Amino acid sequence: MRLSEFTHWLARRIAPWDGAEDGNVSGRWTGLTAEARAPLVAALCTAGSKPRKVLVVTSSYDKALQWQARLGLCGVPADQVKVLPNGQSSLYEDSSPETVALSERIGALRFLVSDGPGFVIGSAQAVLERTLPREDLSASFVQIKPGETWDLDSTCKLLERLGHELGEPVRVPGQYSRRGGILDVFPMGSERPLRVELFGDEVETVREFDPMTQRSQGSAAGLEVGPSRETLLPEQAAQVAEMIGHALNIEADRMSDDYSRRLRELVEGDIRSLLKGSYFDRLDLYRPLLHPDSGCAVDLVPEGGTVVLDEPDELEAVAAKSESELQDALQHRHNRGEILHSTTNDFLLPPEHLGSHSRTLSLSMGDGPNWLPSSKSTAIGAASLAGYRGQPTLLTKSLKDWLEQGFIIGLSTEQPLRAKSMLSQVDLFTVEEGFEDAKGGEVFLLEGNLAGGFVVPDSKLALVTDQELFGVARLRLAQRKFSEGIPVTTILDLQPGDFVVHINFGIGIYRGLTSRVTDGVEKEFLQIDYQVPDRLFVPADQLDRIQKYLAPEDSPPKINRLTGSEWKKTVSKAREEAREFARGLIALYAERKKVSRKSYGPDTPWQSEMEHTFPWVETPSQLAAIQDVKTDLKTDFPMDRLVCGDVGFGKTEVAIRATFKVVQEGKQVAILCPTTILSEQHYRNFVERLAGFPTRLDILNRFRTAAEKTDVKKKLESGEVDVLIGTHALLNKELKFKNLGLLVIDEEQKFGVKHKEALKSLKVSVDVLTLSATPIPRTLSMALMNIRQMSLINDPPPGRLPVRTI
Repeated sequence: MRLSEFTHWLARRIAPWDGAEDGNVSGRWTGLTAEARAPLVAALCTAGSKPRKVLVVTSSYDKALQWQARLGLCGVPADQVKVLPNGQSSLYEDSSPETVALSERIGALRFLVSDGPGFVIGSAQAVLERTLPREDLSASFVQIKPGETWDLDSTCKLLERLGHELGEPVRVPGQYSRRGGILDVFPMGSERPLRVELFGDEVETVREFDPMTQRSQGSAAGLEVGPSRETLLPEQAAQVAEMIGHALNIEADRMSDDYSRRLRELVEGDIRSLLKGSYFDRLDLYRPLLHPDSGCAVDLVPEGGTVVLDEPDELEAVAAKSESELQDALQHRHNRGEILHSTTNDFLLPPEHLGSHSRTLSLSMGDGPNWLPSSKSTAIGAASLAGYRGQPTLLTKSLKDWLEQGFIIGLSTEQPLRAKSMLSQVDLFTVEEGFEDAKGGEVFLLEGNLAGGFVVPDSKLALVTDQELFGVARLRLAQRKFSEGIPVTTILDLQPGDFVVHINFGIGIYRGLTSRVTDGVEKEFLQIDYQVPDRLFVPADQLDRIQKYLAPEDSPPKINRLTGSEWKKTVSKAREEAREFARGLIALYAERKKVSRKSYGPDTPWQSEMEHTFPWVETPSQLAAIQDVKTDLKTDFPMDRLVCGDVGFGKTEVAIRATFKVVQEGKQVAILCPTTILSEQHYRNFVERLAGFPTRLDILNRFRTAAEKTDVKKKLESGEVDVLIGTHALLNKELKFKNLGLLVIDEEQKFGVKHKEALKSLKVSVDVLTLSATPIPRTLSMALMNIRQMSLINDPPPGRLPVRTI
């Protein structure tokens, strides 16, 4: 039975229904636990003949993602739920806007002003941020459909006015390119770019294409393109520039010489960009002047829509904190001569504005703040079941008591076999149909896990989830499209300013293509600058001799000279170290080849259920890495695999699934971390994922007392510990495993020489899984030469922003 059907029926039983038939949902609902809010809102706001647009305001971006997942489980189509991220990064530092976040934000704002029903969910800060006025936002969107007549020159100029940049090829939102009669555009808010093909001035086809391969994938109904920024350039730039210049003269005269000089330099550069009509990173700083009538997302909700406030007291606190942080940032930047004077209200509206819409629905446990509109208050009486998590005896007693009282209970689970088996052991049995005619005393099995249940005693209704049953079952967040990593394969993938490595001359800076006459023939060369005044021109047919320099850090590499022996010494030293390491490596792997072990069997039902508790969506390369590890474990000789991927790409999940598979075979797992803080982090992650299964975990680091360490050693030797996580303390000779099956090493390059020698003895007979974001060259070289197997995770999780160190 679908969870969505049950929650819609349940909502009709316990929630106020006045006005819902015509979409008029407003008022105050009190006594409503957080777990019950999404099901009720989903049921009420999609009911009747006229579903409306709904803006849900939460206290954080994480809660917005949880609302998105729960609304999907409760029957709201995925294309009718948009998440609104924050968009104020450019106010805190001079940097280009985060493309992914900005694309999602503009897409959500556009969806909010469009016709039709749906949900937009955002944090209080994201919702209160000033944005384009409704009229400007709606007027900025243009649709191009097959059969229409469009002039390509005019279309390209329109895209530039809307802030799109020329990109060859089109890779990220906000870019466009033109090749003859073909126009490629990646609209903001879109998951894929689109290709418009024209015959003359007539649009023949509009097709989606893959940004990595640049190949068309399927036809589209049309192209809708809008602004790539929340601040648009004005038609009368001279007037705005004059106002900015006047403010600059006043404020610069009040500053010390250094700060005054810096302020003039930055702001005068902004004025020049404005007068040229070109977009620049600091444009959002002048939004109050360019769009003085701007409001926020609340002002974009249609008259017939609804604003839902999730715990208004929390929203008020979050908004107040955002105001304070933004004001501090603006003041400090002004004092340093980076920006003109501005106030928080120029960019962020006060929390009272959240209650300004004519239809506002407040969801809370109490009455809420004073600024809420006065309206009818209804007590729902829904209580959380959080107290039952991890206490099966108490939950069992309550379930039986509820059934005796005639309660109707819904069981929301992603592990139906395990749930039914668990309940049957205490003489509780589930049914899967007939809830609409139920009179009480039954437990209905529902597909999907809301990750948090609730009970409504007055209505004799309860919803129990995997969280209460098993103690650990996180909400599975909504799936999104993936953007795979893009390999550097042609000169088109290099941009002027990129660091490159020439096989014979070392690291330099690529400056672009240039034409030179050689022996009376004009040829194209790649220009690479080395230490001044050295410069190298590489013929285009020798492209295989250079590659893009990939650095593990943000700091630039040292540039080599064309003369001298510096690069030759570097290469020679690397070769010598490789030979030395290879000797030991050959001996180690010769021993490993002599060792055999029993192969691991196929995945068990428990393995599948544990993997389903992963709250995120696995990326394609992450799934491939997981499958590689499982394939290695099915062989009859020890595994030695390197999993390489950036921070936050999901390497730990690969280790968790491998660990659980090994433990189910009755073997132990050691997880070695280079730092104490990382061992604590891994321990919490593993406990959260595996505590609901018969897996015994422990940790060994400097936070443990001597007595605790002694106890761990005894349990490890007797086999009472299945998974031991720790630092180099795991390499102590006194530590004895009863039956070690898998060694997981996180960032092996951070261990010292002695620790690596101890690791060698462990590696001989056990499976080894190494995780690394920045493998040392020899480790990477071993993987590339197939001495060690390697899995590369190169897909960033959806919505992940790049790491910046400031």
